[in-house]
Amino acid sequence: MVSTQLESLGVTFVVFTLLAYSFALPISAGVLFAGQMGTMAVAAYVCALGLLAGWPAWLAFAAGVLAALVLAALLVRPALRLGELSMAIVTLGVSQVVLTIASNLDITNRSIGLRNIPVTANLIGALALLAIWLGALLIARRRGLLYLARLVREDARVAQSCGIDAHRVRIAALLAGALASGLAGALYASYLTYVSPAAFGFQTLLQIIAFALVGGILNPYGSLLGTALLWVIPQYVPVLGDWRFVTYGAVVIVMTLFRPTGLLGERRPRIRAATQKSVRRSDEAAA
Repeated sequence: MVSTQLESLGVTFVVFTLLAYSFALPISAGVLFAGQMGTMAVAAYVCALGLLAGWPAWLAFAAGVLAALVLAALLVRPALRLGELSMAIVTLGVSQVVLTIASNLDITNRSIGLRNIPVTANLIGALALLAIWLGALLIARRRGLLYLARLVREDARVAQSCGIDAHRVRIAALLAGALASGLAGALYASYLTYVSPAAFGFQTLLQIIAFALVGGILNPYGSLLGTALLWVIPQYVPVLGDWRFVTYGAVVIVMTLFRPTGLLGERRPRIRAATQKSVRRSDEAAA
């Protein structure tokens, strides 16, 4: 039998890993999406309300994930018309709007949140969900979909010249990130017995950004490694636990300076190197 503490650690690890992917996937295609807390909150509240209403666990879970995707679908086209910084500010603002609404509605029990939610998830189910997610990413990499996203991120004009619809790739990357945050939110509500706006604050967003950047946004295993290093290890090192957010900031600064592509990233992106090599060959041929 798995102890309650270990099960809680494992399920929470899966939640944070999925959230890290929800940041890594959009930014791997050059989309600076910062609305993860909004989509996660929508999924968690819808799933929790469904469970409290007596819905089957699978239906409440699916409804939560679908609600997150609907919110992202409403945001995706207007958000992509903006620059990266403007997109981050707007999507972050949407998250704050969602949390403010949740803090003022009777159906969500205002800022107190929903309590006594039936527990329908467990560690085995959470790990199975993570395994399916990783399997889908590996299939996407094998089919070249992650490569397309990376090419769009490196140089959208080169991607367009190769016949790649950069706009569609970015939409798909943003929706994939919303799917990951929706899965995290529904799993969160299915395992914990309460959901409140305080769980979806700005600090959580900073955490998942750190997890994704440290592991490497261009590698399918990057967010998994980053979450394991920056979230699991501090659970067993009390000193780091007290200075967790200081540690996160310091690690992100060091990684940005010395390993900007993350621990599992390449020192020099191959696409950029290949593009530069192709340009040099063209210049030499012209000369």
